Amino acid sequence: MDEEKRIAYYVYQIEMPPEYEALFSSLASKAGLTIEELIVQYLHYAVAHPQEILKWKNDYDALPESEKQEYSRIKVKQIAPVYCDDRWLKQHGGA
Repeated sequence: MDEEKRIAYYVYQIEMPPEYEALFSSLASKAGLTIEELIVQYLHYAVAHPQEILKWKNDYDALPESEKQEYSRIKVKQIAPVYCDDRWLKQHGGA
């Protein structure tokens, strides 16, 4: 039986300078989270509040180029889907 494969989740590879990692680690720690959990919480927030994200984008667009370059040191290097069949998804609360 050939089960249909679907995307179960995505793996994000993010690259950032050590000073940003330390900053995010500190913020996450204050919230009782890991950096990974902080990023996931941000993604949930972004999906739930698209208008706020658009406002942040407009604020970012208005920044001087030197500040934009500083923020651009955080990069998403890769987004990779992880595929699983229907049976796996049902066992793990998906589909």
